[in-house]
Amino acid sequence: MAEIYNSDRPDLTAFIAAGGKMTVWHGWADAIVTPYKTVDWYEKLSSNMGGREELEKNVRLFMIPGMDHCGLLPAANGVGQNSLNVLEALENWVEKGIAPQTILRTP
Repeated sequence: MAEIYNSDRPDLTAFIAAGGKMTVWHGWADAIVTPYKTVDWYEKLSSNMGGREELEKNVRLFMIPGMDHCGLLPAANGVGQNSLNVLEALENWVEKGIAPQTILRTP
């Protein structure tokens, strides 16, 4: 099942060709899934998709300092899952063409 579940050969060619937009986020303090695997995946994806500048037209990675797995518990800096506004960021990107610079809620 590794062929299906793992992302060791990142390729989003079909997704991007279809106009897909993706926000990926991961907490640096995630003790369940290492954040370094996500960073490695993104770097490989960037390399496969023509470089970071080209990739960021469709896929953005946000690494959240202090956040644990899915932001279940607030970090020391207060950031948790309720601090994120992923859906609105994605909607603005897809519907208005405004690429997200952050996925954190603004006061």
